[in-house]
Amino acid sequence: MTQIKRIDGSIIAESDTLTLVALVELNKANLSEANLSGENLSGADLSEVNLYKADLSRANLSRVDLYKTNLSVANLSEAYLHNADLSRANLSEVNLYKADLSEANLCEARGIIQFGPVPTSRCIGYCVDHGDKIMVKLGCWWGELEDTLDRISEKHPGEKGEAYADMVKAAARSLEVAR
Repeated sequence: MTQIKRIDGSIIAESDTLTLVALVELNKANLSEANLSGENLSGADLSEVNLYKADLSRANLSRVDLYKTNLSVANLSEAYLHNADLSRANLSEVNLYKADLSEANLCEARGIIQFGPVPTSRCIGYCVDHGDKIMVKLGCWWGELEDTLDRISEKHPGEKGEAYADMVKAAARSLEVAR
């Protein structure tokens, strides 16, 4: 059973599954550890919501307002975040395995660095702060920094591969400095 609470602690709803109807008043709610896996939240206002450790895997979050939302340690694997507003959101330790962040606004987001387009595929990449390690998302790839660099050198030998690896290293370094 998930309780949906406002910042002041008052309960908005209690449910085993959440529907868009239950999400009408979620602005500034506390959905810490909520299971929203597979939900269609397209267009919802979830600004300043606490989604710490929430399961948003396979959720449709297109055009969702996640401004200043705490998404740290959330599971966004296979989530559809096309055109979502993630500006000033906390994305530290978030799982982005196969997540679609195309055209998402990451302006001033914490715990993530966007880079690219990369020299070999013209795709946009992301480095995510996972505390003791940096995770990298490149297309469908989601892996630790060292594994990513090994994969790049293996799959993209030569000057373009070196430039690609340098770009990933620079993004990872920027993230480390921003900690």
